[in-house]
Amino acid sequence: MISPYTALVALFSMSAVFFAYSLAISATDIGTRASGFVVILGTYLAVCVLVYRSQVQRVSEDLKIARDEFIEQTLHELDETHELIAGSLKLVDTFRLVSSRVNGMVGSSASALYLLDEQRSALRTAATVGTSAASMTGGQDRSAAFECFTTNQIIRRDTADAKSEGSDKCRLRSSAAIPLHRGPACIGVLELFFERKQGRGTSAPNHLLESIGTRVSSIVLSSMIFERNQARALTDVMTDLPNERAFHHVLENQVAESQRNSEVRPLAVLAMDIRNFVNINSSLGHAVGDAVINFVARTTQEHLRQMDFFVRCRDDEFLVVLPTATEETAHEVIDRIESAFAGRRLEIPGIDPFNVELNFGWAVFGRDGDTAGSLLNHARLRKNQAKAPARPGTVLLFSR
Repeated sequence: MISPYTALVALFSMSAVFFAYSLAISATDIGTRASGFVVILGTYLAVCVLVYRSQVQRVSEDLKIARDEFIEQTLHELDETHELIAGSLKLVDTFRLVSSRVNGMVGSSASALYLLDEQRSALRTAATVGTSAASMTGGQDRSAAFECFTTNQIIRRDTADAKSEGSDKCRLRSSAAIPLHRGPACIGVLELFFERKQGRGTSAPNHLLESIGTRVSSIVLSSMIFERNQARALTDVMTDLPNERAFHHVLENQVAESQRNSEVRPLAVLAMDIRNFVNINSSLGHAVGDAVINFVARTTQEHLRQMDFFVRCRDDEFLVVLPTATEETAHEVIDRIESAFAGRRLEIPGIDPFNVELNFGWAVFGRDGDTAGSLLNHARLRKNQAKAPARPGTVLLFSR
């Protein structure tokens, strides 16, 4: 189908040819014919220019409409993403999914997410997406992100990378830092990075960046809540140690490693509880009992290896996974913990200081069992034997 612009140009072209031919065969003098040719040519060129500008304007309007439709569709997809993945993906995975949509919408080449650290005193890089994102965020000051966080406004910034080897030109970049909100409070910053072309950075207007920030804020919050709930599900509320559920997860993984490499991956498990804890609770009260549990948690953790996984199980029982530990290593750890409690008295206001003693049991992969359940059962059995009246506070050996 022929467009109206093509038909109009064709019509004027034929008309120009007809008038030029008519003028050429006319009996008028040469000066008049020359002036006529100039008028015909000028009119023809003016019509062509007008038609061209009209086409360019129409194409620009069509592209703008298509771009606006694409942006609206992408923003709608972000809303759908929030509904689909809310509370089901970790923050890094969520940000990777969201960034692919945002980068495609505004033309950014990389993106970074900054959140407050645990002390809520500085921004930390929580996630990055893009081949050059790490180099743009790691080791550099986050002035744009920090200014965005403190002013609660979108901050645009232009930067120049160092000259690459063999080149005299610096690669120019621009960035846009967008505040992320939870109500009126700013919880973090989304920074988008752009490769600058012809000296120009991103053309994305602020209202679009604000719309992106609103949607990304909701998605990031959902993932943060999901991760926090996961952590709470695996954490003991009283001591902030991992709980028994986390212990079984880690022990299963360690047992699998030892089963694959039994010669080079020894494994041991410790079970311990507080001697006479029932009497402490009944005679001194549950508040003192809770203080004793926290005292044992802190003191024991200080004397474990960095790789050891220490949990509070239930009541006054604690469990430890000792990766790469032989039976000899397990006894060394037990001796170190016992020594820590031997000369240390627990002081609680209102009562006399007293010593805290523990009962220990252990199990070694291969000799005492090759499954998580058998190892834990053996360690608990030895711990219970340590409570025998004949030899309180000692660990008794038994045959399998």
